[in-house]
Amino acid sequence: MSTSTAELNRARERVLALARQIEDLSHGETDEATYFPEFLKRLLSAVGAPAGVVWMKGAGGSVNPKCEQGLALTGYREAPQADQLNAGLLTEVFQNGQSTMYGGGERTDKPTPTNHLYVLSPILNGKDCVGVVEVFQRPDTDPRARPGYLQFIEQMCGYASRYVKLRDEGTQEAPPADFWREFNRFSVDLQRSLHIKEVAATAANDGRQLIRCDRISVAVFHGTQLRMQAISGQETVNRKSNAVRLLEKLASKVVPTHEPLMYIGKIDNLPPQIEQPLADYIQESGARCVIVIPLFASEPLIEREPDKKSGKKPIVKRKVIGAYIVEQITESRPKPGMIDRLNLVSEHVSTSLSNAQTHQNLFMLPVWRALGRVTESLRGRTLYKFLAIVFAVVAVAVSLIVVQWDYRVEGKGRLMPVVKHEVFAMEEGQVTSVKVRGGEKVKKGDVLVVLRNDELDAKLKQVDSEIDEYSQSQATLLNQRNELNRSSAPDAAVQGAKLQGEIAAAVVKLEIAKLRQALLERQVAQLVVRAPSSGVVATFHVDQLLENRPVQRGEVLLEVMDPSKDWRLELDVPDYRLGHILRAQDKFKKQDLDVEFVLATASETKLPAKLEGISTRSVPSEAEGSVVEVYVKISPETKKDLGELLRIGADVRGKINCGKQMLGYVLFGDVVEFIQNRLWF
Repeated sequence: MSTSTAELNRARERVLALARQIEDLSHGETDEATYFPEFLKRLLSAVGAPAGVVWMKGAGGSVNPKCEQGLALTGYREAPQADQLNAGLLTEVFQNGQSTMYGGGERTDKPTPTNHLYVLSPILNGKDCVGVVEVFQRPDTDPRARPGYLQFIEQMCGYASRYVKLRDEGTQEAPPADFWREFNRFSVDLQRSLHIKEVAATAANDGRQLIRCDRISVAVFHGTQLRMQAISGQETVNRKSNAVRLLEKLASKVVPTHEPLMYIGKIDNLPPQIEQPLADYIQESGARCVIVIPLFASEPLIEREPDKKSGKKPIVKRKVIGAYIVEQITESRPKPGMIDRLNLVSEHVSTSLSNAQTHQNLFMLPVWRALGRVTESLRGRTLYKFLAIVFAVVAVAVSLIVVQWDYRVEGKGRLMPVVKHEVFAMEEGQVTSVKVRGGEKVKKGDVLVVLRNDELDAKLKQVDSEIDEYSQSQATLLNQRNELNRSSAPDAAVQGAKLQGEIAAAVVKLEIAKLRQALLERQVAQLVVRAPSSGVVATFHVDQLLENRPVQRGEVLLEVMDPSKDWRLELDVPDYRLGHILRAQDKFKKQDLDVEFVLATASETKLPAKLEGISTRSVPSEAEGSVVEVYVKISPETKKDLGELLRIGADVRGKINCGKQMLGYVLFGDVVEFIQNRLWF
C-alpha cells in the first residue's frame, strides 16, 4: 500500500470516528450547554474547517449564537456590515429548511461577510427549523469536494435535529397503548389479502411506520430466485436498478443461513459470501444500518405423529420463503425498542406471506376464483335469470346453425352502357380544336377533336417538293431520249441505254415519293379524330381537358357511349369473396346468378338483374385491397323501370345471390373469413 493511500485511509477512519462520536453524543443524555460546543468541535475537526457557529431561535423568534469556535480568526468581526449580511444568509435557511452554500463561487446572488465558503445546514424539530449550523470553510477548497462537505454537514445536522427532538419530547417511545393500537391495525391489514404483492406492500409501508425506521423492503422467493416484491414509499419496484439488484443479491446470501444479519456501521466477523454483497450494497445505497430478517413458512398447527418404528417425531425443517429488510439512512444504531418491534412484526409478516404464497400456489387458481365468483353470484332469483339467459343463448346458437338463409356477395360499382368506345389519338400532336362537349350526342364519323402536327406538315411539304423535282427530272430524261432516237450518231445506242437506266431510276424515286406522300396524307388525315360510333360523349369538360394540350399516340382522349343500346352493372367484388360466386355457379350449374341492386340516388327501390360475366383478372383497390370486376346484365323491363335514373356512371350497390347458407355464417361470415385469412399458417 502506498503512503498516500495509507494517509487517505487514516483520514477516512478519523472522519468516521468523529461521525460516530457525534452520533453517540446525540442520544439526548447530554445537556445543551455541553452538547452543542462538543458537536461543533467534532464537526469542524471532521471537515477541516477553521470556524463555525451554531445559531438557535430564541423567544420571540430572535436568532442568537448558541456556541462558536474560531470565529475571531476569520476576520468576521472586522468585516463591515457582517451581521446584516450574515442575517440574510441565515434567514433563507430558516425559511426553506434546506442546506446550502454561499461564496467560493458557489452562489453569487448574495454577498458574504468574508471570502470564506459558507456552508449552512438547518437543525429541524419535526418540520420546523429551530437552528442553523454555519461552517466557515477555506475559500480554496476543491470544488469537487464541496458537495461532499455539504452532504456530510447535512447528515451531522440530522443528529443534532434528533438531539433537539429527544430533548423536547423525552427519550421514551410512544405509550404502549398507542403502539398496540397501531400493531392491531397492522395485523388486520396483513390478513385482508391473500395476494403476495399486496401483503408485501402492507408489510413494507405500514411496517415502516410501526417499526419507525427509514426504509423497509420485502423479498419473496419465486421458485429458486429471490425477488423484491415491495419497497416502502415506492408504488412499483424497479428490479433493473443497481440498488434493488444488489439488495436481492445480499438477501439471497443471508436467508440460506437461517440467521438474521445486522449491520450497524461495521463489517466484522461476517462470512465472505455475505461481506462483499453487503459492502457493495452499502456503497450503493448509503445506508448506515441494515437488518435482514429471514422469513419462514408457517409451522403446521398439528404436530406430526411419532414414527412407529423409532418412536421419534420427524424433524421438519422450516422453509425460507423470503426476507424482511430494515434500513436506517442517517443513524447506524437501532433506535430504542426497534429490535423488539421488528421481531414482533416480522413474525406476523412471515405468517401472512406464507399463507398468501400457499394460496397463490393452488393449481389453476384464477379458474377456481372465477368459478367461485360465478357460483356465489348465482343465488335466488339470479339463478333463474341466469338459466333464462343460458336458454336464450342456446336458442340463438341453434338458430344460427339450423336456420338457412340467402347468402349474398355484395359489390359496389357503376351503371354503364354496354356499347362504349374509348377514342384514342392516332397520331402525336397538339389539340387545336375540340368540336364536342360532354353529354353531346354524336354520329359515327363526326369530328370530335382536331390535332396539329407541324413535323408531319413539314415532311408532307418536303415530299411534295421531291415529287415535283422527280417529275421534272423524268420529263427531261424522256426528252433527251427522244432526241437521241432521232439522232444518227455512232454512239446513239450506248447513250440511249444509259438514258434508259436513268429514266428507270427516276421513275422508282417518283413512285417512292408518292407512296410517302400518301402515307403522310393519311397520317395528317388521322389528326382529325372522328367518332367511332353513334352515341353520347361520356367525358365531361372535354374542352378543359384537351384544349391546346399535347397528346401522345395511343392516348385516350374521350369516351363515346351508346345509351340507346343495352346497359349493365360493373361491380367491384373483393377478390376474397369471389370464391362464393364460383362455387354457387358450379352448384347450380348456371352462370347467370340472380342479382339484386339499388341505385345510390334511389336506395329504397330494389331491382332485379342477372350475372353476365366475371373479369379474368383482379385489380388493386384502395378501399378493398384487390377486386374483380363483375358484369351484371340489365333486362329491358328493368331498364324501363329505371327511367330518368338511367345515368352513365351512376353509383350502384349489388348483391349476388349465392344460395342458402347457415344463418350464423350469413351474419358472421366476414368475421370467420377474416380469422381464416389472418391466422392461416
